[in-house]
Amino acid sequence: SLKGGMDLFALGAIQGTLSYPFFDPVLTDRCFLAEPKTMARAFTAGGFFAAWFIMLFGLIGVHGRMLGDCVNDGVCSESILNGASLTDVRSGAPAAVARTLGVGIYSVVAIIMITTGISTLDSTFTSVAKLAGPDLHGYIETGKPLRLADATSKHVWIGRIAMITIAIVGTLPLLDNPAELDATTVAGTIVSGLAGPIWTMAILPDDWIWQGTRPLAFLVPVILCATIGICFRLTTAKDKHGDLKYQRAAREIDFSYLDVGPGIYRRYLGINILQACLSIIATFVFSLDWCWFANDDDPHHDYKLPIKAKVDQFCSDDADTTDTNGFEHNTIDIKYNEMEEAKAGL
Repeated sequence: SLKGGMDLFALGAIQGTLSYPFFDPVLTDRCFLAEPKTMARAFTAGGFFAAWFIMLFGLIGVHGRMLGDCVNDGVCSESILNGASLTDVRSGAPAAVARTLGVGIYSVVAIIMITTGISTLDSTFTSVAKLAGPDLHGYIETGKPLRLADATSKHVWIGRIAMITIAIVGTLPLLDNPAELDATTVAGTIVSGLAGPIWTMAILPDDWIWQGTRPLAFLVPVILCATIGICFRLTTAKDKHGDLKYQRAAREIDFSYLDVGPGIYRRYLGINILQACLSIIATFVFSLDWCWFANDDDPHHDYKLPIKAKVDQFCSDDADTTDTNGFEHNTIDIKYNEMEEAKAGL
């Protein structure tokens, strides 16, 4: 039941399938370093497996809640906890729940948590280095981000300095309040706006998707859901003494009408359901032709060759069928109307 902890499983299913896999640096950073087709395959496969792992990981909390309630109600013996704290088990703490399952499972969960932390740090540092070096510094130098192949030793050093800086700055808040780590639990809620645009482009046929560019179809759902997620975080954040950190926000922002079921995560679940719906609706609304900043010109149509080169190739009897990018073009199969469109562009 939802009261028994299934609300956490439902929450994991929503975040795990709709948004969470597409913002994790382990997936996104590796994808964006690859070719487009490789990136698409990696997103699809990685997103699928990540979704299942997130949902299965949510079962740890469900099991802990059910086991804790069983002990708390006197139905199960306290010895079944194997020395773990009843409060921690009921709250779904992975280490406490794993302890109730025996030494073997506890060791496996510990290894999983360690390797997860290492991989996340690795990808986070890689992303920061690429952002500070080739991307930002390259943009300052040339007006656009540099390709990794064009990066120099200077960009490498800038990336290293950025990694050291983010390691120090990111650790300082934890020294004052270890509870700041709780912000990671709401991360999937803040990025839930990714669900609409990514899944729309991944699932729907090309004939159903807009042609050209629709920047607001991505920006609006992402910003809208991020705003809701940040407001939710402000109502739940606690200081090092366990008190609400932003008491005024907690009083003035009311999400109680979004509660789903009687479980502990009822409000968390309701907010994520709302965000998933808003993300999909906003994506469709701002993908229509009336949308501001819409551009119906397809930026990917024949972009490999300049128009002049295309016309020369179309009109020449002995034109080379291989362009400078290594792509072969069969001049026999070129349609007459495409040639006319290219000429009209001169």
